[in-house]
Amino acid sequence: MDKKGIVAYLGITLVLSCAVQILVLYVHVVSAVYLGLLAIPAFAAWTAGRLFPRPEYSKGVLWPIPIIRALRISCAIYLLFAVVFLITTIVGFTRPDWSISELLAQVPSYNQIQVPDHFKPMLPTAFLLLSFVLMFVIAPTIYAALMVGAAYGWCGYLLPRLMPLGRWTAYGLVGLASGVCMMPLVIYTSTGSWLAHVFQALAYAVALSAMIGEVWRRSGNLSLTAVCAGCVYCHASSLWGYLFPANATVFPWGGTMGLFFTLAWALVALAPDEVFGPLER
Repeated sequence: MDKKGIVAYLGITLVLSCAVQILVLYVHVVSAVYLGLLAIPAFAAWTAGRLFPRPEYSKGVLWPIPIIRALRISCAIYLLFAVVFLITTIVGFTRPDWSISELLAQVPSYNQIQVPDHFKPMLPTAFLLLSFVLMFVIAPTIYAALMVGAAYGWCGYLLPRLMPLGRWTAYGLVGLASGVCMMPLVIYTSTGSWLAHVFQALAYAVALSAMIGEVWRRSGNLSLTAVCAGCVYCHASSLWGYLFPANATVFPWGGTMGLFFTLAWALVALAPDEVFGPLER
């Protein structure tokens, strides 16, 4: 096992990730700096690879992108979010705000939209439909492209070096490490007991790591891995939090919804082919 490479990667990723989050959350540097978090794993992997070269570890291929498998993953993640919210709505843990009032209140020009009065009540519905279509397009494209660096670092570099410990142990360690790197954000957004919030965020990260790790292991394709991570990132950071605003402050890892999504990702990790279709290279 490449212990020196692992330590170098984790040290660089942890220090830089925490530094960026502290700058944004507490020093109030422009929040666009957050995008730098997505590039840090790739930078750390590149640096560690130069310091301690070990060419025998396979990162996986980045190109070409298997389009059909990417579309299946994108559709499956979309449906998983919808199913989880449907189940939690049926059992009474959450309820939708079809008027998406919290989101529209953040659109300065919304009240200035000139439409006939009888069309005005239909605007939230139209906005919802447009947003759902837009998420279907940008999740496996723009968001996947943003996640290539994270996929390369966590799955392409770190995961192969931990695989000698067993794949489930490797997924758990990668999940814990990635979760710890996000601790400033987790603690900053915690409500109630911050310690319980931390444990829940780490559990979420481990389950998500297992699902994404299985996509990487079975496909050997970093692009598919980035598509899976990008789709989760897109849906977790866009419309769903406004459609179900009661969960928005700790979504997607905290609260009752966090428990349901942790369970969902863990179940998918146990049966990825049944959810995503065949992933083998």
